[in-house]
Amino acid sequence: MTFSIDTTGLEADQIAVLESSAVKAALLASYQKQHEADEKPLRTKRDELMQEVATLKGKVKEVDDLGGVEALKKAKELEPALKGKDDAVTEKDMKIQQLTDKVEKMQQQQIDSALSKELSKAIREMNGIPELLEPALRARVKADLDESGRVKITVLGEDGKTPWVTDGRDATPKDLLSTLKSAPTYSRAFDAPKNSGGGSDPGGSRPITEANPFAKATLNVTEQSKLMNTDKARAVVLANAAGVKIQGLNA
Repeated sequence: MTFSIDTTGLEADQIAVLESSAVKAALLASYQKQHEADEKPLRTKRDELMQEVATLKGKVKEVDDLGGVEALKKAKELEPALKGKDDAVTEKDMKIQQLTDKVEKMQQQQIDSALSKELSKAIREMNGIPELLEPALRARVKADLDESGRVKITVLGEDGKTPWVTDGRDATPKDLLSTLKSAPTYSRAFDAPKNSGGGSDPGGSRPITEANPFAKATLNVTEQSKLMNTDKARAVVLANAAGVKIQGLNA
């Protein structure tokens, strides 16, 4: 789920402005300010209640120090008041936590959406297949909000913890993609088409010379299944060339 804005009744250019990352960041910042304004009186009231609880507990201790039947009687009288204050403090804490959780959820939605768009863009610019490469990239990147409310993406080293620095600068997703492209495990995931349809050369790193099991003229379900199990990247290339959608694989 992503942070969304109600665009009912708006023109296309107005919707485009509202859906921009800068506007979303501004709206989220505005919501955070409102959250702080809503939370302040709750915290003040909670602190007052906690002070009252402390006072009541002090009275209970005084009663305990008295001892005897009279002490038990007074302690019994104080129990309802003490429980009521404890319940009130718990209620305020729950409301504060609900507001905090809502803001954190919106922040995470903004981060996830921006990260997915940035990684997908980098993959496509390097002629890769997002569905196959994005999981590998996510394992080596960290995303969070900077002080201005914008999403900052940091590429991590092989240990998955420290930032990766290359040529004296912070590495980018494209730097990471370059290393994946030279690795046998991921090299086939860069065989993505630049255009599709009609059985033409899709523009991948390896041209189509074999019979395409997804094309009408050479349709072969057995070969389709075999290819998807052994070489998903090639299956995507051939399916796109034939104008066929493979659920969960096509870019």
